[in-house]
Amino acid sequence: MNEQDKPEELQPAAAEGLTEVDAAAVAVSLQWADTLKYSDSANATAMKRLAAEVRRLHSVDRLVAGLRESDQQLKQNIGELIADKEEQQQEIAQLREQVEGQAQELMQVYEHDGTVAKCKFERVIKERDQLREQLQEWKDLAAKRNDEAREIERQAFAGIQAQIAENTQLRERLGRAETGPLKLDTESQVFFYEQDHYYLSNFSSFGVHWRGLDFDTSEHAYHYEKFPMLVGGEPLGISDLQAKVRAASSAHEAFKIAERNRDQRRPDWDAIKFDVMRQILRAKVEQHEYVRRKLLQTGDRELIENSWRDDIWGWGPNRDGQNMLGKLWMEIRAALREATP
Repeated sequence: MNEQDKPEELQPAAAEGLTEVDAAAVAVSLQWADTLKYSDSANATAMKRLAAEVRRLHSVDRLVAGLRESDQQLKQNIGELIADKEEQQQEIAQLREQVEGQAQELMQVYEHDGTVAKCKFERVIKERDQLREQLQEWKDLAAKRNDEAREIERQAFAGIQAQIAENTQLRERLGRAETGPLKLDTESQVFFYEQDHYYLSNFSSFGVHWRGLDFDTSEHAYHYEKFPMLVGGEPLGISDLQAKVRAASSAHEAFKIAERNRDQRRPDWDAIKFDVMRQILRAKVEQHEYVRRKLLQTGDRELIENSWRDDIWGWGPNRDGQNMLGKLWMEIRAALREATP
């Protein structure tokens, strides 16, 4: 039986796309059928059925192989998904750790900043309270200074009243008329303070150039000498108090500054104050021709500072004081006469 004479079902297995094993089985079957020479139609039918069953089995084998391959691919895909999930879980865990770490750092920064802010707030409150205390102290000090100023004004007014009364008594004692200007000088004495001969008073507005500086009055220069900057017991530089005294708006204000700071005077002040005044009065006379001329016009009369409250520089309330200012003026007057040809 030739190849082309075989039934279509018994053609070579390669046409059906069989595997080599199946093809070999089909080939054996064909050889066996060829041997029998297809003796009868029953055998041919059986062979057809056998070939069809082989094909069916082969299709089942292909289907099983495909299912196995699909199952293997599915398992591989599932494995990859599980691996991806585990990797994502690890990344999520790492992110959670980072977030928790950052949150912890933020909490620490917040706690630190909160502590710092609290400390700053407490310091500000403390400084505010200190400023309030200082302000209250300044208010109290200002009130005290106002009271002192009122007391000084009261004493000054009382002094003026006393001076008026004293002048009245003096006018009566000297036998002067009750009317007309009062002349506080006699043939033997000249009285100066805040009346006639006011040019001899340190409060008079005759400026003095002293120690290279300009002073509004000799009173300024005198109190200026009380508060030098001492180094090793020697004056060196200008102190803050000296600057305040020099800048005082009036001789009376310079006097008040000096009185408020009596405890800061140079320790040898009482020993040198008369010589300091002598030098300042000399500077005043040398720098003002009017003062020099008026001083010489007093002749040989006794010069008396008619101060009712100062018994050192004036003759005091009982008129028995030292009158040192009057004595220094008389000393300078005598020196001027000797120097005048």
